[in-house]
Amino acid sequence: MTRLPAIDRPPAKALDEALQAIGGRYGAHTTDFVAMQLEYPTESRRAVRERANAFGQTAVTRSLRRLTDHGV
Repeated sequence: MTRLPAIDRPPAKALDEALQAIGGRYGAHTTDFVAMQLEYPTESRRAVRERANAFGQTAVTRSLRRLTDHGV
């Protein structure tokens, strides 16, 4: 059985680095999709939440639908 190497940095930092590597290889949409599956905040998802606070729930629903339609 092969063991994975130990992580020598905080888990959140390791996840940020992994997401950055995914983005470099597969693009930003894939990075956002993976982060969404992990319920991990990214800049694009954070921006949607901030707009939600400013414009109300209807704007959130439209923004999230738009992101989902674009594969985020």
